[in-house]
Amino acid sequence: MRENIEKNVLITLQALLIIISSYYILVFLFISIQRVGYPYELEMMEGGMLENAIRLNEGKPLYTEPTLDYIPFIYPPMYSFISVFSIKIFGENFFSLRLISLTSIILTFLIIFLFVRKETGNTIFALGSAGLFAGFYQITAFWFDLARVDSLFLLFIILSLYVLRFNDKIYGLILSAIFAIFAFLTKQSTLMILLPISIYLILNYKFKSLYFILTFAFGILLTTIIFNYYTNGWYSFWVFELPSSHEWNFKYLLSFWSYDVFKHSSLIFIMSLLWIILLSKEKEQRIVYFYMCLMIGVLISAWLQRLHLGGYVNANIPFYAFFSIIFPLALLFFDKKLKTLYHQNNLFSIIIYVIILSQLLTLNYNPSKAIPSEADRIAGDKIVKKIKEIEGNVYIPNHGYLCRYAGKKNFAHWVGYLDVMISKSEIKYKLENELKNKLENKYFSAIIINEDFSHYLIDEYYKKSENVFVEDAFFTISQKTRPQYIYIPK
Repeated sequence: MRENIEKNVLITLQALLIIISSYYILVFLFISIQRVGYPYELEMMEGGMLENAIRLNEGKPLYTEPTLDYIPFIYPPMYSFISVFSIKIFGENFFSLRLISLTSIILTFLIIFLFVRKETGNTIFALGSAGLFAGFYQITAFWFDLARVDSLFLLFIILSLYVLRFNDKIYGLILSAIFAIFAFLTKQSTLMILLPISIYLILNYKFKSLYFILTFAFGILLTTIIFNYYTNGWYSFWVFELPSSHEWNFKYLLSFWSYDVFKHSSLIFIMSLLWIILLSKEKEQRIVYFYMCLMIGVLISAWLQRLHLGGYVNANIPFYAFFSIIFPLALLFFDKKLKTLYHQNNLFSIIIYVIILSQLLTLNYNPSKAIPSEADRIAGDKIVKKIKEIEGNVYIPNHGYLCRYAGKKNFAHWVGYLDVMISKSEIKYKLENELKNKLENKYFSAIIINEDFSHYLIDEYYKKSENVFVEDAFFTISQKTRPQYIYIPK
């Protein structure tokens, strides 16, 4: 009797895991379909990413000396390169860029599923792993489908590690290194993840590890030489020199652990850590080293990016992705061990399913928060019309793409400006003087800034004229900001 009850409970919990995991994936797809073609920013830097892609499409260099006309972002060029191909097909719009991220994240869901199924043979937990990662969509500020580099980077790094885990032949190591090169050319944090992984390779593969390490090193060196040649050295300045000179934000020294890790994923982290400790006593040490080094890599990567001045929650996406893989592996390991020790076939399985379902349920959110409304579209059209009516140059530091929409000259994104100003590079003084000269000479007929924006030079030479919006609309989804005040020359 008891055995039948436990069996029915287990079947019910398995069905719930399938339903809830599928729900998170389907809700993500529903949200993304609703907003992938939204013509305005969902996040403050999307406009800058679009401008980069358009610039490349026009045959202009991506990496140059910074001026107020154009300042590059501190990312490698892969996302922008792929964006150009998408733009040629779908046009100069956000859809072209977001489609890259949407495709990347869907493929990432698939690889997470395959990762867990290949490791365990359990299809239900493989789906649970993909659904768990999909559930972190809100925690990462609805970042997965934005016109940003992160989802493409995640796809390449997870492909690299999937191949590395399940194909230890020479061609597998080389293929894994190639995907790792693509990951680095999308985002530099690849290096922080791969450093512990390289230690794993050396410990387990000895001389054979050089096929991965040397292929990766050669790829990075070769692309750096090529890009430096075509950009007169500016590639290294933007991708290596400038980011390394930024200051640290020690606010996240502890809050990364209390907020990013334990607030949203304490169960995942603790169970995964316990699994590694117990697994270290098993005979198969290669598995232990791989996942231990992977955990260390993604944690270090996320922590250091959060400590980096300007770091945001998107830094945690690889951490949530890989721990969504590790967590189900840990639970299935515990299930197997407990069954062996206590000869209970269903009871411990029930407990394991309750644990993963509990974690999934903590991630529940309201999908409407991620979808722009018709009022947002109308407000966007309103500000574009307003910009058109202003004679002369208009500077919108955080949302310059709106000037392009209005048929006006676009200027450098303020995030790029800040990247230079918070660095130790001497070039920042030249850039600040250029801004001062333009403001002093009333070069801009108007400057439209966000509510939380302030700069002493703008306050010195310009004065607030009017508000753009009175209605509660046109805020970006991920950071809740919008252009709000129009400043005119004093």
